[in-house]
Order: sequence, then structure tokens, then C-alpha cells
Amino acid sequence: MHANPTPAHIPEQTPTVEELRLDVAWEARHGIADRIYCRLCAALLVSLYDHIPRHGWTIERYQAEYPSAPLRSVEYRNRQTQSEAARLKADPEAKKKARERTIRWRENQPEAYKAAVARSWAKPETRQKSYANKKKNRELIRAKLAEAERILAQPAQQQPTAAPGKRGPKRDEGKLDGLTRCLDEGLSLRAMRLKIYPETPQTAYDNTRKLFSRNRAEVEKRCKPETVLRLAKLFKKPNVT
Repeated sequence: MHANPTPAHIPEQTPTVEELRLDVAWEARHGIADRIYCRLCAALLVSLYDHIPRHGWTIERYQAEYPSAPLRSVEYRNRQTQSEAARLKADPEAKKKARERTIRWRENQPEAYKAAVARSWAKPETRQKSYANKKKNRELIRAKLAEAERILAQPAQQQPTAAPGKRGPKRDEGKLDGLTRCLDEGLSLRAMRLKIYPETPQTAYDNTRKLFSRNRAEVEKRCKPETVLRLAKLFKKPNVT
């Protein structure tokens, strides 16, 4: 990759190789996000992956010699990350293969994997994204637990009756028979919900929980008290599909 024309925001005086080698964050300190300097010749580039071999070096050797020096500019790396994330989201098979490659890499090259993770965690944006995801998951679990507690706290006789033409006791009868059979057989919640509602795990969980909530009084008549209590406890836990 040839050196790109120098933009106006790049300092006119090119830093020396010695300065760049001593300060691996030289670009960040000078507010340069769309270019990086080669630590071997001070060339100004967007990416070093095609440039480094011209010095007779490998990428691995360059990373070993200058472990914290960037190989891509911040903007170029962000564009590649967004593009790859969109591609994996649209293609589940590609996402599965990418995860398998990561697992093989972690098993075959544990030291290189740990170094890559450490470099990633050194970036503030990585830590902020991780913390945001954990907070979102905690809030989602709390909301599900609160909803389950609210539904299960309602007395069975006060359960709302479905309006005519909607899902009600008559339309629930076949599903209710299946629920009681599953309870008598001692099936797990995962097996039970998919047997009654052969849909996606999340939809099956929601429908089974609603079925139990609407017909709790009838379930208590048909099943043993300890069986009903076991199912009620299962619905109090967060749904892990």
C-alpha cells in the first residue's frame, strides 16, 4: 500500500523513527485518527499489513518488536469492525464459523490469544461496550424476574378470563392436557415448553408461562401440590434459552 496524500490535519514536520518507536501512541496524542506511521520508516499510511512485508518483516515480527504500535488507523479499524459485525449478523453460518475459528485460535495459540485480548481491553471503547452490555443484561433479568413475580403472586381465582374468540379455557384445553402430562412425567422446563409449543425457545417459554398463569387453578386440581410448586419456582428464574 502506497503512502496516502498528507491531509491538512497531519503535522507538517514528520516525526523521526526514534520518536515513533519511543511513543507508540504518537498518532493519538496528535489527534490523528485516519492515518498511522510505520515504526520502521515513518511512512504515513492507513494500514501496515501490505507495507511491512516490503521491509522483509512479517506482521508477527513487527508486533513482537513493537507490541503496542498500531497496524491500522482508528477510523479504518472501526469501518472494518462495523462491516464485519453487519456481515456476521446477516449470516448466522458465517458467525458460527467465526466463533469456531476463535475457539481453535484460543486452544492452539493461547499466548497470542491472551495478548490480543489484553490489547483489546486496553482500548476504552472496548471496556465501555462490555460494561454497557452487562448493565443491559442485568436490567433485562431484573425486569423478567419482576414480571414473573407479579404474575405468580396473583391468586388463581383472580386470573383474568380471556375474551370470547381469543385464547381461553376451551382453546387451552389441549395444551393444558399436554402440560399436565409433562408435569406428571417430570420433564424439565426446556423439554416441556418445546413439547407443548414447538416454536422458538423464547416464544415457547412465554407461551408456557402464560398457559400456566391462566390455568393455575385447573393445574392445581390435576397435579400434585409439589409438582405445581416446582413449576412455579421454575418460572421465577430468569429464562436462559
